[in-house]
This record gives sequence, structure tokens and C-alpha cells, in this order.
Amino acid sequence: MLSLYEKNGLTYRRIRTGNREACAMLLRISRVKELVANSQFHTALNTIDSLDMVPLHAGGNISLVRSAAQAFAALPQVVSRNVGSLLVWSVLCISKERERCRAAQFQTGASEGALEGLNQAAKDLMTFAGLVRYKLSGDVFEMLARAGQEGATGL
Repeated sequence: MLSLYEKNGLTYRRIRTGNREACAMLLRISRVKELVANSQFHTALNTIDSLDMVPLHAGGNISLVRSAAQAFAALPQVVSRNVGSLLVWSVLCISKERERCRAAQFQTGASEGALEGLNQAAKDLMTFAGLVRYKLSGDVFEMLARAGQEGATGL
């Protein structure tokens, strides 16, 4: 529908900029869902990072995590309702990528840096989830705990 509206300039101008941006973000979130469902975890993490809605690359910098939590309040409601799913998918992808890194470490002697980065990203996401706790649905924390249990030894 968005591409159809974009082709017709008169219709396109009638749609508020905020609504167009929200629609584009929702389409990208939908793409993340497809990537996770198809076990393309690395690509899904990159796509989540490009959305700039959760602090995947805060690197332990609490001010960046807080900034992401403050930016959460500015998201359109239709988009912010999906942040819980993004958090769960992120933790799931991180867990799967940790497994892949550990397997590669034994086979090729891959560096610890990638594994440490994934562990830190998971910690940053949990901190972010705690900061926006009351703005997320109640079942998000239960799902986060389940998704994180697989790779809990790395946290």
C-alpha cells in the first residue's frame, strides 16, 4: 500500500509524515520477523540495529541505553507496541549468534571479541527493558527470560 501511495503524489501528500514514517518502521519490523522466522539471525540483528529503537550497540554505555529509553517515549504508539517483540527477537538472535560464535571458536579459533560484544548487547537490552518496563506488556519479561535462558551462561 505504501508503494501504491508513493506513486500517486496527490494521495501521498495527504498522508501525514508521521504516519508514513510509522508505516515504514512497521514494514521494517515485519522484515525482522521474517528474518527471525527464517533463522537469519545475523541479518535480523543488523536490521534491528538499523531501526535504532533498541540499544544493540551501546557497548555498556549506560547513557546510550538511557537515551534509547527516552527516545522510546517519542515513538508513535503503533510502533512502540512492537518494541517488546523487538527485544525478544534481539535476545533470541543474540543467543543464536553466541552459539554460532562458540562453534566457530572451536573450529577456527575465532576471537573472543565477537562473543563479548554479543554478551554486552544482551546486558544492554536487559537494562533497556528495565528502564521502559512499565511501557511494555507484562508478558515481554517472561518471554525475555525464556529467550535468554538458552544463552544465560554467557551473561
